[in-house]
Amino acid sequence: MEFIKSLFTSQIGQAILITALLLGAGAVGKVWYDQRNVPVGSVEGERAEEVLEAAAAKLVEVVEADAEGRFPARAGWTPSALTCGAPVQVTPQEAKHPTWQALGLSFEEPTAYQYLFYADGERFTLAARADFDCDGFYQVYRIRGGKGVTGLGTERLAVDNPGE
Repeated sequence: MEFIKSLFTSQIGQAILITALLLGAGAVGKVWYDQRNVPVGSVEGERAEEVLEAAAAKLVEVVEADAEGRFPARAGWTPSALTCGAPVQVTPQEAKHPTWQALGLSFEEPTAYQYLFYADGERFTLAARADFDCDGFYQVYRIRGGKGVTGLGTERLAVDNPGE
């Protein structure tokens, strides 16, 4: 056990783990969640990073279940209209988008974030953005990933313009 602990705390061990994640090394590159539906928005405060991580985990299942390993269709920024910092109710039509349904996103509550999914055949991006201080600049959460030799892998969550 001490060896395993030292492996993950050493620079070499971390480099191996990061390389495995970037190459899509099976379960190492997956995010572990057991949720089937991911609630988006809440009265207590929405955590876009949790929504994206759960959706990425579901995406791995969806792509692996597809006979040809295809990604779902592109889903544009949802909701299409967003006011700065104020939660918006997603329209039923937007909430029923097949990609959001496949990824288990449930837009039952108003959301302060817009969500996006797109893929280019081998790589994908899941993103959420919000402009809480109404200055026209978005804080963007993003998870990217792609197909590797052992399946679909995901990168770590990245944040652009933190604190915006």
